Amino acid sequence: MHSWASELKRTGRALNASLFAGAMITTAVLRHSLETMHASTTEDKDIDKPKELANLTKWEKFWEQWKSYARRLCGAAKCPLSYVFHEHQLVDPAMHQAYYNDHDDRLINTTTTGGPWYELDNQHIYEEFKSLVLKGPGWSFIKAYDSTKNGRGAVLTLHRQCEGTSLSRHGKQQHMPRSPWLGTADKRSNFLLIITLRCIKKSIIP
Repeated sequence: MHSWASELKRTGRALNASLFAGAMITTAVLRHSLETMHASTTEDKDIDKPKELANLTKWEKFWEQWKSYARRLCGAAKCPLSYVFHEHQLVDPAMHQAYYNDHDDRLINTTTTGGPWYELDNQHIYEEFKSLVLKGPGWSFIKAYDSTKNGRGAVLTLHRQCEGTSLSRHGKQQHMPRSPWLGTADKRSNFLLIITLRCIKKSIIP
């Protein structure tokens, strides 16, 4: 029951001891067994870290590797550490009622970013993330969080910065008009300039 009650607290749900009966007990025991099994299988296992982010143009690949890595780390909240940087600030009832592929997905989405478990996990995420961006250009965007060890702030700040840069770059490419024979607008302008200069040259030199 302790494990069940602790999970309710970490996910911001009201504790009602009378609900701990029947199927709820069976589910709680199963979840506790899975937590114990997960802890025992990862305790002595080395988890490969993503490569350091040396270039922001590699962000998309790095981000996918980072999410996968954080998901395999378990923290004080007894769930994958990727919950620390979920996009939403507050957990609402709809998130608890939603369908999830597995219990880890549910905990990642519904564990609150507050409480003593979060403070420990937030610092843990910061140290992990810092080690991967410290030597690259991404450090300048998150070093302000170094004094507070705010992992959530650091991760989401760099994510929004890099996703915005990526969207701007892709959007710029999409808006450049293309021609099947000349390519981009810049190439077409250069082609027209060359033709103009040739015409002027012909008109001056007999």
